[in-house]
Amino acid sequence: MPSEKQRLNLFKNYEKTEDNVTHGFLSTLKCLNNKNSRNIIKKLTNIHLISNVFYDIQSPSPENIKIFEKAKTGYILGISSIATDIKEDSSSKEKNRADGWICDGKTVILIESKLTSTFSEDQLKRHE
Repeated sequence: MPSEKQRLNLFKNYEKTEDNVTHGFLSTLKCLNNKNSRNIIKKLTNIHLISNVFYDIQSPSPENIKIFEKAKTGYILGISSIATDIKEDSSSKEKNRADGWICDGKTVILIESKLTSTFSEDQLKRHE
């Protein structure tokens, strides 16, 4: 069981619904033991995480940024309530952050949730 400090607050409320979805997903994974959490990630994504998994929502903590930067492999996991295509986006925002992060030290999974809009090709490239 994660320590109290490691737990995400399942009942934290974000302004945007998609942030609440990402937060709820990560909070649920974090409440499970590491093995069960990795098994769920494997079933959903076919990505095999090998050891202690770290989670973060939106802006990662400084400690987790160091772990994420060492990852050799990266993926983007899109969560959507509707079947959507990736649209081209000519607007370019200089700063961009994923909605959530999952990492085992070697592999990082960025989570991007879209509930009322489509995924933007430009935004996904910035995550890359």
